[in-house]
Amino acid sequence: MSSPFTAYTNQITVESWVKSSGGEHAWAGQSSIATDNMSTNVWLWHAGTFYVNNNGTWLALNFPSMPSGWTHVATVADATGMYIYYNGSLVASNTEAITSSIRNNASSVIDLGNDPRFSTGGGRNSNVSFDDFRVWNVARTVSEILNNTNSCLTGTETGLVQYTRLNEGTGTAVNSITGSAGTIINGITNPWVLGSGVCNDACSSLQLTQTVTVSVIPTPTITVNSGAICAGQSYTINPSGAATYTISGGSSVVSPTVNTTYTVSGTAANGCVSSSTVSVNISVPALSAFSSNAILCVGETATLTASGATSYTWSTSENTTTITVSPTVTTSYTVTGTNAIGCVGTTTISQATSLCTGINSIDNVLAAAIFAYPNPTNGFVQITIPQELFGNTIVLTNTFGQVIETRIIDNTIIDYDLQNLATGIYFIQVKTSNGMITKKVIKN
Repeated sequence: MSSPFTAYTNQITVESWVKSSGGEHAWAGQSSIATDNMSTNVWLWHAGTFYVNNNGTWLALNFPSMPSGWTHVATVADATGMYIYYNGSLVASNTEAITSSIRNNASSVIDLGNDPRFSTGGGRNSNVSFDDFRVWNVARTVSEILNNTNSCLTGTETGLVQYTRLNEGTGTAVNSITGSAGTIINGITNPWVLGSGVCNDACSSLQLTQTVTVSVIPTPTITVNSGAICAGQSYTINPSGAATYTISGGSSVVSPTVNTTYTVSGTAANGCVSSSTVSVNISVPALSAFSSNAILCVGETATLTASGATSYTWSTSENTTTITVSPTVTTSYTVTGTNAIGCVGTTTISQATSLCTGINSIDNVLAAAIFAYPNPTNGFVQITIPQELFGNTIVLTNTFGQVIETRIIDNTIIDYDLQNLATGIYFIQVKTSNGMITKKVIKN
């Protein structure tokens, strides 16, 4: 290369693929033609040593033994020392640093396979091959060298000052992507060889006669059915889309006791493997039942209501959401609910009546004298109490029998504030020595 880069500072990287027969090192360098002095020398690959001219003083680092075949060689020098890499791995280094600047020679050339300080054929040459030659005016890091070892560059990379691919394959002219062109002057009729393969190396037509066809074998797409089952039932996992299957947990028939996820692995006829998942959910109706009255007096009626399913069957043989009962003693009622997928749940509700039995005729008279106003109410209600009941206990409860407030009767008017209570039915219960008097209050 007749007009290479000549404006180095204190960093340089020289790279090339080199083919050696084993042990033989490459000759190459940048200097004036047939001139050997420290005013013209720039850098050298000197048959086993890497030299850099530190403003008039040689810095040197020896190459390890060269492997046989194609090897990527990179030499680096900067203000920290000198480094040699084979195939992206550091193989030699020292601390001979560039303390001033690399000698720049505007009349220098770059020779590959020959020491430029001496005439061609003067014995300072080597029987090695070069490919993808690069010079940088920066110190390349090990990661940068390794990342570009097998890459064909564009020529616009930062710091790249000479890039000669050496892939013409014919003639003696050598073109460069970056930097100066060159000429082959070794006198061999056909100096070209099959290169390292990094860029488009010259090949003969014989080497291009074979065609390799690559077939992409598809991976099976496994589909599985999923859904909910009732507690205690079994479920069959039915995958599709592959020739054979393996299901985590073993058999394709499962009887989970809780919600469970199973993995299905399938292998196609071509050996490709895929996997999918199926979630089996246990369904149980969230069945509940409640009464419109916590406690009934004899002769009163209550409405029993069930929720949490789509259909209901009571122990009274009625198939409906609600039933009306008028028990004479505390009685239990069972309701069975069925949800949308046929799962069944059962719950029981007890309707209490015992506290309303045994009221004598006097209490019946007193009960008639107890009344609430307004009823229904939007919040406040007054309870009128006859004086005969002074000293007894009056209790406010909800339909679940939960006590909201308890008082001792000491006035004929008792006020209750139901504003903060939910809408629904509440009970005023007066306990006497003979039993209990119950009055219903409706909160809107």
